[in-house]
Amino acid sequence: MIAAVDAQQVVNRPCRQGRGHSKGFERMLAERLLEYSQKLDSYTGARDRMRAEGRRSMSKTDEDATFMRMKEDHMLNGQLKPGYNIQNIVDSGYVVGTYCSRDRTDQHTLVPAMEQLRQRLGFDYQGVCADSGYDCLENYRYLEGRGMDAYIKTQTYEQNKKRKVRKDPGNKLNMTYDGKKDQLRCANNTVLHNTGRKGSDGTCLYDAKRGCVGCAYRRACMKGQAAKQRFKRMQYNPVAEEYRAKSLANITSEKGVEARLNRSIQAEGSFTLIKDALGLRRFLTKGMANVETEWILLCMAANALRLQAKIRSGRLGIPTWYHLDTADPLDEAV
Repeated sequence: MIAAVDAQQVVNRPCRQGRGHSKGFERMLAERLLEYSQKLDSYTGARDRMRAEGRRSMSKTDEDATFMRMKEDHMLNGQLKPGYNIQNIVDSGYVVGTYCSRDRTDQHTLVPAMEQLRQRLGFDYQGVCADSGYDCLENYRYLEGRGMDAYIKTQTYEQNKKRKVRKDPGNKLNMTYDGKKDQLRCANNTVLHNTGRKGSDGTCLYDAKRGCVGCAYRRACMKGQAAKQRFKRMQYNPVAEEYRAKSLANITSEKGVEARLNRSIQAEGSFTLIKDALGLRRFLTKGMANVETEWILLCMAANALRLQAKIRSGRLGIPTWYHLDTADPLDEAV
């Protein structure tokens, strides 16, 4: 016969303590059971919080932080440490807005960062220049809805420059899309039809029903596991590709080239100034609210140093984009 025993009652029973006295076996099991139950409650609470916030990790020392791989040195030798994803919005070298996030990637940080900036400043910039980490359909739709031009570098921008990619018949870059019929046409003039399968982001699966068996480009077009299939199959998002084509036209224009040049200097330079000139390597506080406050104070100090340097060198001048578009001196955010 097995009788249920309350572990808390067993622990609360008086017992002799000190030298020459040892805990009973029942009391030791009860204490161990209470310890494990408390740990289970803490783990369950942490799991529920991570699910509610869409996270996959949480630090015990700072529950608001997420484990990220840090770049500790020039050899990129880093470790997984609790940290925050900090976004800086820079205009003419000055930090005009910041955003603190738990996301390990930058894709889903542009929209909340720009919304926070709009609420604080009361206006929208005419354009936003960002690197390839922000290349996603959500950001393109937001910028278009707010009437801002997207100067976002596509993720395949550097790869598409290579001769190997430009001559690859299986790459979507070398195919033409017919929006009216919703189909792709490859280099061999074979039509890939939309199968109707669509992902959550609008990506569709296109399939060729014929023309791939005896195709002269088959060996170069269908590689790896795709070579085992009879016909070409590929994923394609026509809406996202249309946005990327517009952004590509923007960044390759004369204004876009200078925008990307200034972004790499000003946006990345703001972090360099805070890390090197102010000597910040780790945050001194814990919690997202405290970390964001600390970062804002550091950005204010960096802006003061930037202004002092420009005054000394006589480079106050006009905003970065005024000479390209004189209609509005506050023209671009990088």
